[in-house]
Amino acid sequence: MTDSGLTAAAERLCLQNFGNGVFIRGIVEFSNVCGCDCLYCGIRKSCRNVSRYTMNRAEILSAVRAGYEAGIRSFVFQSGEASVYAVDDFCRIIEAVHRQCGEAVAVTLSVGERCGREYRRLFDAGADRFLMRFETANPRVYALNHPGRSLESRLEALHTLKEIGYETGTGFLIGIPHEEPDDFELNLETLIAFRPHMVGVGPFVPAPQTPAAAFPPGPFEKVLQAYSRIRLALPKVNLASVTALDSLVPQGRYKALRAGANVYMPNLTPPDFRRRYRLYEKKSAADAFSDWPRVLEEEMKRFDRRPLWNEIGTSPMMDEPGGGIKRPEISPVMTASER
Repeated sequence: MTDSGLTAAAERLCLQNFGNGVFIRGIVEFSNVCGCDCLYCGIRKSCRNVSRYTMNRAEILSAVRAGYEAGIRSFVFQSGEASVYAVDDFCRIIEAVHRQCGEAVAVTLSVGERCGREYRRLFDAGADRFLMRFETANPRVYALNHPGRSLESRLEALHTLKEIGYETGTGFLIGIPHEEPDDFELNLETLIAFRPHMVGVGPFVPAPQTPAAAFPPGPFEKVLQAYSRIRLALPKVNLASVTALDSLVPQGRYKALRAGANVYMPNLTPPDFRRRYRLYEKKSAADAFSDWPRVLEEEMKRFDRRPLWNEIGTSPMMDEPGGGIKRPEISPVMTASER
């Protein structure tokens, strides 16, 4: 099948399962502190030019409030791989998000590898979903890019998340430095065999002042091919159109919606912090203006899509045997200080 035929088949299947609606996830990049030294990452521990920050509880809740008022009901808390909050404090922030919103919302964490006990504590506090890419299924390439870390540990953490009951997301990096010719197929096979509830696949984009700065970016066409093949293999998975695509081609995130993606993630991080969360070069600031919901609707309309406001967007993969735990849609009570 040609790439155009593959893309068309994936789009038809996506429309069949989800219609032309796109789930919206608001990202809050609450800290750029990281304890890892991944070769390609702009906030790696050894990057001395990074202005480090950690948003406090009030700043996080304010970002969530802005997203909620725009119609977002699913929030992603993303940071470097460092425990900038003690687990008890992090649990209290998650609980406060649910109380502040006053109705059922979904909280996704993207904070990297933790011990199983912490994953359980955060889940019990109200974290519903967890995103953690395995990046590459080649152990040698993984070790080269992630000093002191192992692919085995990463995959074990993903299985733990699934066992606890999280709606679990993973994916890989296309064009990751030192990758080998067969890695694209190996990555797809590994992802499909894991049967995640959510998928985030993106291109490698070089970041200045990192050991991988001279490597070329992953090709946009290869990312679209991955999206389409994942959609055809996992028809009901929630497949995110990642921000990095806009660094490769104009409106890259929107174009991915025509290749099988059904999730779009606007950035809710306040501008001062957003400027300091630079994972790679040319990171998009497309959601940094006040009227972004209107612009988002207009741009999606050009691609025959519409944002699904006021929807949590649970993955249909959760209905599979062992798919996870669906929480009852309760309306938490806000305290006076959180209104």
